Amino acid sequence: MYQVHVAKEGKLFDPEAVELPDTNTAKRHAKTLAEGLTALSSGFGVSSLRDCKVKVTDTEGKTIARYDLGKAQRRGGQSQS
Repeated sequence: MYQVHVAKEGKLFDPEAVELPDTNTAKRHAKTLAEGLTALSSGFGVSSLRDCKVKVTDTEGKTIARYDLGKAQRRGGQSQS
């Protein structure tokens, strides 16, 4: 199982993370979430979201993918690292 988290400065903001069955599903979900939050951040001026990241972790807590919200929209959602 994989989990998708919204994080800022090492703190997780979603204690009940969404559990997903495989890597591709988790990455797609995280990318969609990051793009939506980036649009919200820029469209409504919620600047505090810009420093957040959407992270995909495995059951051991290892980060599989990360999407930086401040970069998700500018790069067309390709801010995975």
